[in-house]
Amino acid sequence: MLAQFFESQFFQQLGLFGLFIYSALPAFLAVLPNEIISAPLMIGGMGPVNIILVMSVGGTAGDLLMFYIGKYIRKIFHKKVKPASYGHFLHKHRYWIFVITMPVPYLSESIMLISGHQHLDVKRIIPFIYLGELLRSVIGTLIVLGILTLPQLLQ
Repeated sequence: MLAQFFESQFFQQLGLFGLFIYSALPAFLAVLPNEIISAPLMIGGMGPVNIILVMSVGGTAGDLLMFYIGKYIRKIFHKKVKPASYGHFLHKHRYWIFVITMPVPYLSESIMLISGHQHLDVKRIIPFIYLGELLRSVIGTLIVLGILTLPQLLQ
């Protein structure tokens, strides 16, 4: 049934907009990886570069959503939270942790919640978040295209 939906005219009409919305969903809401969603769009004629850009921007938007949820969650529980000190692990690793964790579902959402909770400077982390999402999109698209395989990636 899911395969029929991906082949349907409705799914093809959603195109890049639908891929953007799906990419922005956190991993616990989006059951399938973005790359599986993008494969039928590539078969339908969408270019891989457009798909990579849309998935990375959508993923960044979803990560920022998780950041702001983490930032304002303390208001829900009425807790006072001190901002992260420079000794905190997110500060120690100079934000490169975002590049490493963004391609990993569930871990990226956790890091974004912690980052928002610790009130990290969002302007400083956006480029690193985008780099991580771009890395995920490129690797996923190369796998879908058959240029890169999982055994090659793990070597």
